[in-house]
Amino acid sequence: MLEKANEYKLPADLCFGDWRTLDVDKIEKIIHWLWKGQITGRAQQLIKYVQNARRRLRQLTTDFTD
Repeated sequence: MLEKANEYKLPADLCFGDWRTLDVDKIEKIIHWLWKGQITGRAQQLIKYVQNARRRLRQLTTDFTD
């Protein structure tokens, strides 16, 4: 989504660039935008899933390039 920000009409303030730079705050802002501000009680759980996936992808990318 970040790579195709214009295609997805992502607002400029949510164009964070590389997915590897996403922190909890940035992920939460994107989720709020995706869900149109209707965050449920599961938002924090989803943010943790995204953070864990990002961490694993970073590790795989690092392992692959080493």
